[in-house]
Amino acid sequence: MIRLIDCDVFSADKTDITRGKLFTFFLNGHIKDLMVVYSDGLYEGVISYKKLLNTSSESVDDIIEKRKYICEQDDYNLFANLKEMFKNAEDSLITLMDKDGQILYFAYDDDTSAYYDIELVMKELENNKSEEEIFDEGVFEGAAMVRMQDLNEYAFRFYNILKIRKIPVEVHGEAWGVLFPKMCEKYQNIPNSNVFKIYADGVSRTGLSESSDVRNQWIFISEIGQRKHNKLTEIYRKKFEKKGIKCLTAYFPHRAGGYNTIEELYREKRICIDMPKWNGAHVKEQIESVYGRKIDETEWKKLATERNKDARYVYDIESKICFGTAKNKVYMIGPCIVQGATAASLDESLGGCLNGEIRRLSDEYAVEGRTCGLYSFAEYEKILKSLTVTENDIIILIDRLNSWNKQNVTKDVLIDDILAQRKCDWFYDMPLHTNYVGNREISRSVCRDYLAQMIKNPKKKPQYLQAGQLKLEKDAEQTLNAYIEQIRSKIAKDGMKIGSIVMNCNPMTNGHLYLIDTARKMVDLLYIFIVEEDKSDFKFRDRLTLVKNETSQMENVAVVPSGKYVLSFMTMPLYFHKQEKRQALLDASNDLRLFGNYIAPELGITMRFVGEEPIDMVTRQYNEAMKNMLPMYGVSVTEIPRLQQDGKIVSASMVRDYLKEGNMEQIKNIVPQGVYEYLCKNADSYRK
Repeated sequence: MIRLIDCDVFSADKTDITRGKLFTFFLNGHIKDLMVVYSDGLYEGVISYKKLLNTSSESVDDIIEKRKYICEQDDYNLFANLKEMFKNAEDSLITLMDKDGQILYFAYDDDTSAYYDIELVMKELENNKSEEEIFDEGVFEGAAMVRMQDLNEYAFRFYNILKIRKIPVEVHGEAWGVLFPKMCEKYQNIPNSNVFKIYADGVSRTGLSESSDVRNQWIFISEIGQRKHNKLTEIYRKKFEKKGIKCLTAYFPHRAGGYNTIEELYREKRICIDMPKWNGAHVKEQIESVYGRKIDETEWKKLATERNKDARYVYDIESKICFGTAKNKVYMIGPCIVQGATAASLDESLGGCLNGEIRRLSDEYAVEGRTCGLYSFAEYEKILKSLTVTENDIIILIDRLNSWNKQNVTKDVLIDDILAQRKCDWFYDMPLHTNYVGNREISRSVCRDYLAQMIKNPKKKPQYLQAGQLKLEKDAEQTLNAYIEQIRSKIAKDGMKIGSIVMNCNPMTNGHLYLIDTARKMVDLLYIFIVEEDKSDFKFRDRLTLVKNETSQMENVAVVPSGKYVLSFMTMPLYFHKQEKRQALLDASNDLRLFGNYIAPELGITMRFVGEEPIDMVTRQYNEAMKNMLPMYGVSVTEIPRLQQDGKIVSASMVRDYLKEGNMEQIKNIVPQGVYEYLCKNADSYRK
């Protein structure tokens, strides 16, 4: 956070300064003060005690911090610009001057981790610009106005957050008047009892106020985030219940009901292996005297590095942790405990332990984890909306219980009762940071008391109860939008009935041509997406050209590349390994959510055509997934019987087999003429 220094300022000529004189000055009661340096009457820079200590050079030039920022009144980019300046240089101070060269303030970046959770919520409030309530139950409910004393980066940002939501805000302090005079409006007739007061830079305001003092003034921001997170847990539990989705809430207490060991009590002071805070050798000695060498920081980092390489961490369209490949899912949504951050391996994490317990009862379910911080309420809602859920699936929402929300939540899984049974260490610094012992025991209780009945007798063909609303990251969304504009047909018009087919055409056959011709007669415009991945026998550019040539006389057909977002290795990798993994379970949710959320609505597609698939298990699963999911996005799915010749289904695999045999006469009967000529010309290269 960018803060302004409020301290005494002294000045000296550069020629009079030595390291010895500077140490004498600062150590004589001026450690928190600053020395402004002039050279021939011109401003040279500023020296702080911190800079002096951290610089070993005898040269005064190396001690002087010379960067400055010329301020104009109501410069709304001030703090953002200062942030960038600090990011790109080693100086710890920047001098703020007016256009006449008058020193106004000195700024520094208080980059301590004390503000981590506050910064997360602040960003979420800035990105979510709706006029929703900021203050509600538990966070100064009913505040009619906010009054902020003193100026720093958070005060400026929160001022704008309040203004967007039309909440009256009044600012006080010299710096506001100097830097942002237009913001200094006053409100009349508002009783003090209805005013929420914020001492933006701490209550002490004695020079460099301690970060902990400043954090205490802004801690309500993290409470806002936590409160919104809790509300979403309750709101979506009811929404899921209304849709018929099986959902459990599991609230972990913020503090344990009673510490069973001295180690738990000591670790509650925030000394834990996940966030080691050794402040000198004497502190480490004190810790070891309490519970010995049980925590090895170096070894822990090695284990964590190996854990993070685990292939079960999936980073494609979405980040998730897949603990198994079963058809039915137990979604576990929550913070670091879901990520496995406090376990030495994923097998020892809560998800790993729970998956192991479930597998003892049924091989038809697997745990899938989605991680979201307790303060990232917007990201939390995005994840909950993104889930594709069937009648068989189960959702477990993991949240934290605070003192101000105990009476207003639905506790399905009684974590408090489970934790009360512990007779040894189950967690590190707080109950939400469980270790392997805690994960194992909680998983056993949850599976025995809750999940065992819920996973009995799953339906063979479950219906989809929620189609995930996939939301891409900004860069990916821009790339996808550019792709859509690139392939959009010039003949597309409002009111048209538009359909689509996704084809590999490896190579194109009469069967493909029959499917295209049948489908195009049912719509005004038909998009043919040719799979762009070069993981087939025939190169993409050749497949695309052949289909374009064979459909060139079909005026309502647009042949386009599938890009990265339609049936690609990124959206559905199993499709490209289907020969080796014929019996594997296909997860088409990413591919179909992208199509349903982005591509279909942008191109006006309301119909998707597929050919019947009696042979290929992977393609058959894909067809079934389309039938179940796409109608939830307003896209109907029509299955067209496959073309047969001489009593056999015409397929691309048949062509490839004939090609290997050199049987060009048989090929001639089942492919278009242009494809046949291409194959004759290139037959030798495909026989290898």
